[in-house]
Amino acid sequence: MNTTCEHTARTAYALRDLMLQLDTQSVTLQSVKRLTCLKNHLNDDQANLVFQALFYVLKEYDPLDENGDMKAEPSYDDDQEKVLVMTYVLDTLLSLVKNYNINWQESLEVICLHTVVYNILKRTNLSCKFVVTALNVISITVKKFLPPNLSLLMESKPGSTMHELGKLIYIKMHDLNWEVRDSALELLYVVTDISFIKFPPFQKQILSNKLINMATTMALNDHEFYVRASALRCIGAASKMSPLWEQLKIDYPNIQELLLTILANNPEGIVRKEACNVLCDVYQNVKMTPNFRAIIYDHMVCAALSDFHWEVQITALKFWKIVIQSFLNDQGMLDGTFPPVTFSRETRKIVTLNDKEIQRRLSRILDELSSIGCLTVLVKLLHEDTEVDIMDAALSLSMELLDTLDKYKVPENLKPNENDPKSVDELLKQIKLDNYVPSNGDIDEAENLAKSDNVIEGILKADDINLLASIYERHMSLDTDETETKNKIKLLKFVTPYLFVTFLKTNDLKQIIEQKKNWKDGIKSLSSLLDDVLGI
Repeated sequence: MNTTCEHTARTAYALRDLMLQLDTQSVTLQSVKRLTCLKNHLNDDQANLVFQALFYVLKEYDPLDENGDMKAEPSYDDDQEKVLVMTYVLDTLLSLVKNYNINWQESLEVICLHTVVYNILKRTNLSCKFVVTALNVISITVKKFLPPNLSLLMESKPGSTMHELGKLIYIKMHDLNWEVRDSALELLYVVTDISFIKFPPFQKQILSNKLINMATTMALNDHEFYVRASALRCIGAASKMSPLWEQLKIDYPNIQELLLTILANNPEGIVRKEACNVLCDVYQNVKMTPNFRAIIYDHMVCAALSDFHWEVQITALKFWKIVIQSFLNDQGMLDGTFPPVTFSRETRKIVTLNDKEIQRRLSRILDELSSIGCLTVLVKLLHEDTEVDIMDAALSLSMELLDTLDKYKVPENLKPNENDPKSVDELLKQIKLDNYVPSNGDIDEAENLAKSDNVIEGILKADDINLLASIYERHMSLDTDETETKNKIKLLKFVTPYLFVTFLKTNDLKQIIEQKKNWKDGIKSLSSLLDDVLGI
């Protein structure tokens, strides 16, 4: 009442009396539809006011009363119009919480939002869209509006909605609708991420319901690739916490090899990209054997150079950035600089980091990066035939490394080897001719293709009676052997530190990228499109 004048208040009361004489549910539906049009045109005060009003509309749909008992209400099992109303209400609430400063100081109801939504999810007549929106609301409330007792790192009480969150996720991960499974995995990702530092007690729910193990099963077997990608994100978040990772290793002791298989063989770019992201997390958080490190380096060379999805190549470059930073940290660098002294793992002594020692350590890093193919990846992706976004990312990473080398005057001490190619162009020609060696996987794929052709031939020649059985038997014989993960690229030549530094210093790569960007923008311009239409 303090925010309205007398005439507005009288009009509001008159409107209230009028609505009581009409079909309340129909009026509510139309009102909420109109509110969805206003949700992007409010200030924070107005948004909080609308949020409070819609919260109490939603609360009317809560099947439990204040004491936690079932309400004595008529059955709404067949009332789809009411479900539609609540879907609009929930969607608008989600938009308000995402886009406006809804806080408990202005709207105390936001603390109870996840409880109301959780209770409503117990109903049996909910549409797929409602469940998806409800899970998204719970995700954002967990992320932004933890209850006061949980914000103080106190464990949730048994029977509370937060204590039952793990069970809810587990149930929705088994839903028949892939959109619901995907939203449940997004909620699991939020909970897993928060359980790392912000609220560790969530780990107990993840462990007790074996949610990460279930997510791994979905990442490997779900028929919908969006679900697989979301499941992989959960695995990456779990790699930061030893208890979750150890539980996962019990059911999937070869999880790292399985991730490499997804990266190498999955037909969907979004899934390969997330597998690459998970391997980045695993590289940083999980102890690896030297043998597996060598294998993952080979696969990341292959992903960066030969994957057809540009986002996978960008993610592979992210992996190489992590590798470079890891090598620098292992040699004593902290926050971009070397301290005066450091502890040497080799000699187990305190070592003074003078200029000569720093140069020696950086030279060792360059040699290691060369031997694992990192420098080759950067140089190859800086070639003119590379897509501009990938080239830009490769240049950014290369210049960061070069700036560190220049800071400690390392390029001055680099010299070419006798048997090395004289230029990068010469080396790239050798890579094109010699290094792209087809793997056994390509041969197997060709054999399977031939078998598939035989199946088609069999369809043309088989009798109707035995057709189905014959096709089934032949189809099952295509993939009887376990798939082996093998690279499509095997580098036989590597860019040396000298060639890498020389290439960066003798080419104006920024100018090349700028020209490619201008050309790319030009072909999208209106004049270019008109020329194409007119055939000029």
